[in-house]
Amino acid sequence: MALDKSSRRVYALKKVRMEKEKEGFPITALRELTILKRLRHPHIVDMVEVVVGAKHESVFLVFEYCEHDLAALLDGSPTPPFSVPKSCPWNIVL
Repeated sequence: MALDKSSRRVYALKKVRMEKEKEGFPITALRELTILKRLRHPHIVDMVEVVVGAKHESVFLVFEYCEHDLAALLDGSPTPPFSVPKSCPWNIVL
């Protein structure tokens, strides 16, 4: 989770793995970005933007926040009902 300090909105971050890349951006991440930029569906969270951290290898995909992940929901384990997030462990300005 990440909190946009200016709007007070909570977002989900996904870090792009760059450890094994010697040149450029990972092709798998590029494919994912291309699909997510075009994808619009009411049952799929939107990718808001892509941000780069202080180091060039710190690249994050920023998504709208959803309280539960798909794997946990498909697992069938009992989950608390969806609710609006009340707090965020990070204070990151996007």
